[in-house]
Amino acid sequence: MSGMTVNKAELAHILRVSLPTLTRWILKYGPDFPVLERGTNGRDYAFDASAVSAFLRAQQEAQAASREEKDEQLAQLRLSIDIPGVEAPPKATSPKEELDAWRLRRIQREEAVAAGALVPAASVRDAFRTVFARLSRDGQAFIRQVGREQRWPDPYIREMERRWGEQQRASVAGLASLFGPVAEESERVDQQHAV
Repeated sequence: MSGMTVNKAELAHILRVSLPTLTRWILKYGPDFPVLERGTNGRDYAFDASAVSAFLRAQQEAQAASREEKDEQLAQLRLSIDIPGVEAPPKATSPKEELDAWRLRRIQREEAVAAGALVPAASVRDAFRTVFARLSRDGQAFIRQVGREQRWPDPYIREMERRWGEQQRASVAGLASLFGPVAEESERVDQQHAV
């Protein structure tokens, strides 16, 4: 193949591609494609087969390098999303393998939610809101009821309600350090009910 001059049909046969594919490559790479002589009506193209082969090999290597560079850039943009109770997928060797691993992880997460092993944050937040509102309301009502049954004076009942409110805020603050915004939101609900 070294230094062999061939026409378009012969080159397509050597490269094991169709004539339309070879024509597409010539158009795609334009003046960079190694053509010895451009064909016209009645006159064939002329190519140096080894030069074309070397050119196409260089293009494939450049495309592979470009793909690797894009994959590296994509890897830098990826975010780590941790789901409690579900192991992170191992580092994949290709974007397709990583996508498959993430799909598997999503299925595992959905199964964990369905089995009750993983609870959505909104459900936990709603449960805390409901529980704290009920505790606040019931605690206040209990203090008033006991105060009336024991014939406490009104200032004493108000003092007990104030202390109950302080105790609630301290408890909620302790939970806030464990649960973050969920407990803080519940604290606001408690304060609204304590007023």
